[in-house]
Amino acid sequence: MSMAELDVGVEERVCRELAVATLEELAHEARLRFAHSERTAFDLHMVDRREHTAGCLIEDTPTTSYRFEPDGRRLAQTWCVIDAVHANASAGNSMAQRELWYRLKPFGLFEKPQEVFDRIMDVCAVISLRCCMPCPREAIGVIAASRGSMIGTLSLWASDEEVVSMETRVHAIPGDPIKCSKMRFAESRARFIVVVEKDTVFTRLVDDGFIHALPCLLITARGFPDLATRALVQNAVESLRLPGVVLTDYNPHGMALMLNYKVGSERFTLERYCCPQLRWIGLHAEHLEASLTTRFCAFAACATFGSPFATAMCCPI
Repeated sequence: MSMAELDVGVEERVCRELAVATLEELAHEARLRFAHSERTAFDLHMVDRREHTAGCLIEDTPTTSYRFEPDGRRLAQTWCVIDAVHANASAGNSMAQRELWYRLKPFGLFEKPQEVFDRIMDVCAVISLRCCMPCPREAIGVIAASRGSMIGTLSLWASDEEVVSMETRVHAIPGDPIKCSKMRFAESRARFIVVVEKDTVFTRLVDDGFIHALPCLLITARGFPDLATRALVQNAVESLRLPGVVLTDYNPHGMALMLNYKVGSERFTLERYCCPQLRWIGLHAEHLEASLTTRFCAFAACATFGSPFATAMCCPI
């Protein structure tokens, strides 16, 4: 199937079918150029992920390229990933990033998992430029391993059209963001969507019967959120039309985690799983000021001890 045969005008993001067709056209064009002995046959052009921001049009984003010189190694890595993800996605399968690393490790092109993860994002950036719309990782059949959990006073429609209660036990959040974004809620007595930073806090709230004291959907990603958990939070807030809150530590990392849910992350700007409606709750500066004689700011305190992350968070925008 060619890209011309696909109706891309209605897609907000690249779908799997379009991603596979784009990779096939990309490889076909490279083979034709190689047959004519063009030195640039396998060069790749892509959206510059460092310059792209959420909500920015792809056509307005600067581009970058991998060329045979001086980017030979990264270029070879990217084509290796293209071959692997095309074979997987065209068969309708999905795999975790870590699994792809183990598949490609024997070839000797990759020294560490991060190189594989970076080239995955480069492949998405290549497709995004050619399609003029963001390409998420799941469109090429790559997902993160599941790590989030949820429980709440509601029920979900299962794939076999059976209703599954979320109230009796903790459920694992699927690792596929597309699946999370398409979850259908059957019945709900929830009044809030509550997202907590730490698994220990989540477990304590579950043990204390928090969801019965305050009917809600309780979610955790066990730390910094993966895309699947972000997709679930976005879907739940929008589908159930309920207020959503995030409970984190009062420090720079807690604020960064909250903003990851709220506005997304710089690394994954091509994947628009965020929820601007979320509110940050928990301990804040005014609570500390009320109980301490000396004004205390966790952000400034961390910056004083030389934390680059905290210093950046304290800088005025």
